[in-house]
Amino acid sequence: MNFNKKRIVQFIIIFLLLLYKYLCMWFKNLNNYFSLIVIFVMILSIFFLLKEDYSKGVIKKIIIIIIFYLITAYVVGTIDIIVSLLFALLFYKEKDGEKNFLKMFITISAVLFCSTIFLYCIGILNNVSSRRLVNGEMMGRYSLGFSHVNAVFMYFLPIILGYLYLNNEHINTKLFLAIVDIISLILYKYSLCRTGIILVILINIFIIFRKILFTSKVFKFIIKHSYFIFGILSIVIAYQVGNDFNSSINKLLSYRPYYVLLNLERFGIHFLGYGVNNVLAFNIMMDNGYMTILLAYGLISYIFYYYFHLKAFNDFSKNYFYLIVLSIFSFYMIFENDVLYSTNFILTIEFIMFLRDSSKKGVKYIDED
Repeated sequence: MNFNKKRIVQFIIIFLLLLYKYLCMWFKNLNNYFSLIVIFVMILSIFFLLKEDYSKGVIKKIIIIIIFYLITAYVVGTIDIIVSLLFALLFYKEKDGEKNFLKMFITISAVLFCSTIFLYCIGILNNVSSRRLVNGEMMGRYSLGFSHVNAVFMYFLPIILGYLYLNNEHINTKLFLAIVDIISLILYKYSLCRTGIILVILINIFIIFRKILFTSKVFKFIIKHSYFIFGILSIVIAYQVGNDFNSSINKLLSYRPYYVLLNLERFGIHFLGYGVNNVLAFNIMMDNGYMTILLAYGLISYIFYYYFHLKAFNDFSKNYFYLIVLSIFSFYMIFENDVLYSTNFILTIEFIMFLRDSSKKGVKYIDED
């Protein structure tokens, strides 16, 4: 296929699948109609991908990912894994596949993000408001057209992290941080999302002290084994403070330990999770990506997520900025169920690295200011 035509097809597929997630967020009562977008994209993708040649090694890897998807989809019905695989198949053969994917991803995401706020400002999208006690005063929180006040940063962070990953070789870190900090403070003023602003602070710290933090074997070990360490940590904290609903730590963490403990005690850890049919389980929001995968998706899916994380870690660790991006998403999952392909591109990047031929596995180590 002509290179330009291929780029157009790639762009259309990514655009439609990201638009689908936004449309479902904008107009929830029309979700069934929006599913037609996914069906159309899948048909288009099949015709496109069947024209490609695949080595036996790649086919085996695709089968492994499909098994991962089928197990997870059987339990929770998610399309996020298969979409991440689709994105990976579109780009894994390219020398800079991750970056080519991210160019399209962050461009489309930025347009849709700004469109959401614009549609909110002109009154088409509603505000999901809530209130938070700040310095003894009840303050209003605004979602700016997003599905939740915390979703403002959930959709904003992948844009700036994708830009950081994409431009790490030439990025002006001072200018980048200045722009990110200003936008983040404005978004925080309306959403009062503590998790979002804390992660922006972490981005500042990680970038400024990257040569100290990311040469530390201990820090790199923690990020490499985040699924094990942060998973265990979430369970320990839940059992330590979750029983006391009114404890200061529980309040500080917006009662996440309480809800994690509630799910642990009611449903436990199973190989296939507790599934979407148990409505009560999904009404008890944990706001913890690790626990959502472990308890809702199941232990088998959790092991798969951990496996692909480990397989890709060496590629991530060859560049300070790649590792910063991976670290932020790893920390973010402690506080949010950020496992959607539209808000967390890490699984797509991991799949690209997993499928890539061995001759293309190396990532040049560059760190320029």
